[in-house]
Amino acid sequence: SVDILEVVVAIALIRYNRIKIRELSNASLVDKFRNRQTLRSIEQTLPVAVIHLVSFSIQYGNFVACVQNNDTTPYYCAICAAVFLVIMIREEREKRRELEGISSSSSEAIGEEYFQSLQQQWSTPSLANVNQERNKSQGRRISPV
Repeated sequence: SVDILEVVVAIALIRYNRIKIRELSNASLVDKFRNRQTLRSIEQTLPVAVIHLVSFSIQYGNFVACVQNNDTTPYYCAICAAVFLVIMIREEREKRRELEGISSSSSEAIGEEYFQSLQQQWSTPSLANVNQERNKSQGRRISPV
């Protein structure tokens, strides 16, 4: 019964956090980050909770088909390890995809800003030329350094 409650609460928390994330469109980045991390961690633990529920229900329940093979612990350990591996690979791919999206958009913005500043520098007269023209108009002669 505790395992069933754990799965039900995890599903309820996932739904609650998804709704909360939609509502936090104008909230601070700290709140958005906190809710997204909470949602990710709950989503990662849910498959293991379901496997735990099924495995121990079979082992300690009175299932006629499973009476001959009552020890589910080795299967539980192997399946949980495989699930953890799949979760880790999926999270790594998701992080890499998010970082590539951030880096490509930020590098494009940085490049655009760089070329705009170069254009502005080339289109305006340099400070040395402005000073030389001012000195010529005032009749001063300044020797180069």
